[in-house]
Amino acid sequence: MTFSGTLFHVDWTDIQVAGLTPFSAEPITLNGGGAVSRGAELAASASLRNALRLRGSWSLTDAKLSLDSPGLLGGETALELLYGYTYVGDVLTRIGMRAGGEVLPAYDLHNLSASVSRGDWTLTFYGDNLFDEYAAGSARRPD
Repeated sequence: MTFSGTLFHVDWTDIQVAGLTPFSAEPITLNGGGAVSRGAELAASASLRNALRLRGSWSLTDAKLSLDSPGLLGGETALELLYGYTYVGDVLTRIGMRAGGEVLPAYDLHNLSASVSRGDWTLTFYGDNLFDEYAAGSARRPD
């Protein structure tokens, strides 16, 4: 038989926490403050026969944020400004430019958002395609 056990206490600084992008709610990693994790783990293993082994484990973890993390804790008002730039070029309408394929003109997009948040509330203003760029997304060959 084998028994093992662990007690742990970890003070985390500059943690990273899960978050979402403000535009598309895609998962991202955000910077956080601090956290504390405490716990215990126990494990046992026993060989009853050559072809039969029993294993078991138990764990308990208590994890808490110990410092404010922007956007996660506290009641202060937060302002967030985001700027996005996208360049698209060399778009071919047909593979290998066969069958009357064309090269679409290059374009760039500039987007901006401003968010003010306090507690559970967030107010966001969006500015998409700030310079009113015209972009061709596809081409159709006349028949």
